[in-house]
This record gives sequence, C-alpha cells and structure tokens, in this order.
Amino acid sequence: MILIIRIPEGQNQPYYNNKTNKYYKRYNYEAKEMDEHEIEALYQKRFFGVAKLAKYIDETILFKRSKLQEPLKN
Repeated sequence: MILIIRIPEGQNQPYYNNKTNKYYKRYNYEAKEMDEHEIEALYQKRFFGVAKLAKYIDETILFKRSKLQEPLKN
C-alpha cells in the first residue's frame, strides 16, 4: 500500500520564527533562511492577491446587479 499526502502551500507566507527573528522557506526537505527580496515578494503576493480577489468580487457583484436591472429584450 502506498499513501501519498499532499500538503498545499500556506496562505500566510512568509513564515517568521520568533526565536531566531528570521524568515524561512521550505526547500528540498529543509528550511532555509530567506533573502530580503524573497520576503518582500511574498508579502506583495499575499496582500496584493487579497486586493485582486476583493476587486474581482466587487466587479462580479456589480455586473450581476446591472444585468438584473436591465429590461428583458424579446
């Protein structure tokens, strides 16, 4: 019997270690210290991704509302 377990990436990256005061990434079955540019890129992905999702939801709701208010054409 083979059991395969998939653990998806976390949504709250980057990960900070309070004991060492450093950020770490997973790489080849180990935790490696992150460079400053990697940390910045993950924070941008995290927060701008949330903004894009909120914008998409707002646009979708507005589009559906406008379609509901249009008179039906036969």
